[in-house]
Amino acid sequence: FREMDKVDIVEIFRDVELFEGASDEFVNKIAEIAEEKTFALGEMIFQEGEKANWVYFLLEGKVRISIDLTSKPTYVTVAMIDECIWPFGWSRIVAPYRYTATATCEVETKVLAIPGIQFEEFMMQEPNCGCNVMKKLTELISSRLRNSRMTLLRTM
Repeated sequence: FREMDKVDIVEIFRDVELFEGASDEFVNKIAEIAEEKTFALGEMIFQEGEKANWVYFLLEGKVRISIDLTSKPTYVTVAMIDECIWPFGWSRIVAPYRYTATATCEVETKVLAIPGIQFEEFMMQEPNCGCNVMKKLTELISSRLRNSRMTLLRTM
């Protein structure tokens, strides 16, 4: 994976649907705090139930999002993230700030990780941008919830 500079990161975030309509200042602030992280095949990025600290954006690779089934000793894959700049791990900006699923790398994976507390602070400082981000996030959550529901119904 190639190392990115802040200009690259700003350009990437300008294409993120979650930041559609956000001010240049907001996008620049987000890019400033973003950290590149690389995970190995099979490595867990976060686990269901643990405290959420980061919001992630896929750069390269593939991430399986799964939930544990309490009635069975297994998990169900509810999403496969393989689209560049797709956000996941958004539980950090939605109370109770715990990951609602487990994210595991299907291949070596590179992400941009944003510290959730600062992300939330930036949204509070720029309420219009924050409102737009939360509206887009609500659409994303709704879509994933529909997909998860259909996946779970197929397992019964």
